[in-house]
Amino acid sequence: MTDLERDLRELFESKAADASFSARPRQEALRRARRRQAGTIVTATFVAAALVGSAFVAGQALFDAGAPRPAIEPSPTSGPLPVSARDGIAFVRGSAIYTVQPDGTDEELVLECQSASCAGISDPAWSPDGRMIAFEREDADRTSDIWIVNADGTGPSMLLDCDGRSSGPLAARRPCLDEDPAWSPDGTQITFTRNGSLYIVNADGSGLRSLATGLSGVADPVWSPDGTRIAFSMVGERDRLYVMSPDGSNLVQLYDAPSGSGPFAPAWSPDGARIAYFVTPRRDAGFVGEVWVMEADGSGSTRIFESACCVQDWGGPAWSPNGGQIAFVLGIGDPPQLMLVNADGTHIRTLGEARGEISWR
Repeated sequence: MTDLERDLRELFESKAADASFSARPRQEALRRARRRQAGTIVTATFVAAALVGSAFVAGQALFDAGAPRPAIEPSPTSGPLPVSARDGIAFVRGSAIYTVQPDGTDEELVLECQSASCAGISDPAWSPDGRMIAFEREDADRTSDIWIVNADGTGPSMLLDCDGRSSGPLAARRPCLDEDPAWSPDGTQITFTRNGSLYIVNADGSGLRSLATGLSGVADPVWSPDGTRIAFSMVGERDRLYVMSPDGSNLVQLYDAPSGSGPFAPAWSPDGARIAYFVTPRRDAGFVGEVWVMEADGSGSTRIFESACCVQDWGGPAWSPNGGQIAFVLGIGDPPQLMLVNADGTHIRTLGEARGEISWR
């Protein structure tokens, strides 16, 4: 088989895979899954063009176009801490990270992405001490890297340069995607996904290592509060939720559902006893969004929220520090909204526009 024939076969196969997602909600997690599974030159060109276009908005440019990438700064866990701790819900609106208190007050801009070299930011994740936020930055060349910024918006720095490539003639030209950062409870490590595989790196960018070798389609890893387990979801012919030890051992499946229904973005309760997750089951008229809570061993699933039809975007969930509330993002039409619900399913309210994954401390 010639390289041209191989390229054409990969192109048609990836376009067919992409079509399987076309009727699903357009939440941030599925956007990433679709990009991982398709990733064709044609599709990615249009996506990159749209993202670059959206990046040209007025305001302060924290990432200058054409500027070299900043050097990795010292570990946030060593030496004097650069800023005072902050708290609240970290979320993305447009191409900026904000924080807001759970009552909707004290909304503050942390970081804005506005240059031609920065096509978007997503997946904010608080450090345990509240002094740093890790996030995913997409470049105009379609590569995404994990960055860290001080909670006051100063000192953005790239944690790790994603330079990996898939094998094969066409796949070799696909971008490297580092996504879904999550801090370990002691703040010394960050887990993330690279091209759908699970990795861990030290908080200073050293010690990169791969976990769960052989698994693909991994998304949204998150540490248990005691640091002994990592929960994550996998997308593919079936969508599944797993937990395993940080060394890659003791892999246990907790949940299994048809492709496209979830779960995505598992979230541990502060006491580590429960896991919240979001699913998008199909109804006659379309997809609805649901937040469920299960025991940490996968038993006793209870639905605490069900949306009206038809969901187009979603993100989250995230527990409040006291375990009494759960935040998530839901879009029925535009724009998607940051929502709060009590952990028992009562008292649902809206805080404002947001998109994608969120973090709460």
